[in-house]
Amino acid sequence: MSCSPKILIADDEPRFCESLRFLLISQGYDILTTTSGREAQHLLSTLQIDLALLDLAIPEVSGLQLMD
Repeated sequence: MSCSPKILIADDEPRFCESLRFLLISQGYDILTTTSGREAQHLLSTLQIDLALLDLAIPEVSGLQLMD
């Protein structure tokens, strides 16, 4: 059984998140999206995420803070 890479998309533009989610799901990736920096922080700390695509200016907790 193969496991799809899990990608987190964190951006404060919901339409951008959904567009990118649609494109990546069609390529076989497991996608999580959020428009909240705090939720992104929670997901990164509780789940095994293979790749995070972060908006640098996302509200609450910036993408730069999340990378730290």
